[in-house]
Amino acid sequence: MIFVTGGTGFVGRNLVKRLMDDGRKVRCLVRSGESEYLSGLGAEVVRGDVLDADGLAGAMCDCDAVIHLVGIWRANMATYRALHIQGTSNVVEAAKTAKIRRFIYVSAMGVSLQIPTGFYQTKGESEEIVKVAELDYTIFRPAVIIGPGDEFTTALVDMIKKSPVAPVLGDGRVRFQPLWVGDLVDCLVSSLTTDRSINQTYDIAGPDILSYDQLLDNIMDALNVSMGKLHLPLGLISPMLKLAEVFIPKLPISYEELNIMRKDNVCDISRAVSDLKLKQTGFREALSHYLP
Repeated sequence: MIFVTGGTGFVGRNLVKRLMDDGRKVRCLVRSGESEYLSGLGAEVVRGDVLDADGLAGAMCDCDAVIHLVGIWRANMATYRALHIQGTSNVVEAAKTAKIRRFIYVSAMGVSLQIPTGFYQTKGESEEIVKVAELDYTIFRPAVIIGPGDEFTTALVDMIKKSPVAPVLGDGRVRFQPLWVGDLVDCLVSSLTTDRSINQTYDIAGPDILSYDQLLDNIMDALNVSMGKLHLPLGLISPMLKLAEVFIPKLPISYEELNIMRKDNVCDISRAVSDLKLKQTGFREALSHYLP
């Protein structure tokens, strides 16, 4: 039995489906009212929250491994620390109490890139909690993850469909290495039975390294759309965005996210390829799976 946290999220839904298709038994920790899709797949659902330590160990009873996916992309520092650090600590301690040794944790590639945001800082701190827990851990640091229902290409497609011109923060040269969600799921599943992945940390990304401008061009080609781009200097946007966040709670992009546009988001995937047989689905091939 595999215990999964964050099963209702983008990666979680894909992972649970894959595990169920493989004939695995899966138990998902789910907050109230979010379980219909998972139970429809045949997964066992238990009610709970990673921030409520009481009952976590009991929920893991009879499980052989934990895959911890819980994370939040945009929040204040207090929420990052609660969910990423305290939540991870609670799940780790529950696993130890339930005598589960195998622990898979999904972090983020920005940790290894040392991108200075609250999200990546707290993900990095949560990694250390996992590493010192004396569990048989594997940590994944994925690049931007793409697929149907993702937060990245979905936002870009929506922008392209609604705007007469594509706004680009910066010069459009910052590079990304998009990761097809199916390839990440394959590696998560493979790590469960791959001994060489124990106590290892993997940067994981796709094979294509593309500038932001190239990402937009590929998406526009897939949508059969042609439009110009409007490049907005980061030096001009940054102070305006920081001020706007004080008065507007839900902006399309946060000041922290703007910092990501200042640094290439690329990594060495050779260890993930050799140890876990990362499939390396290209960006255009991935888009063809879910864009018209």
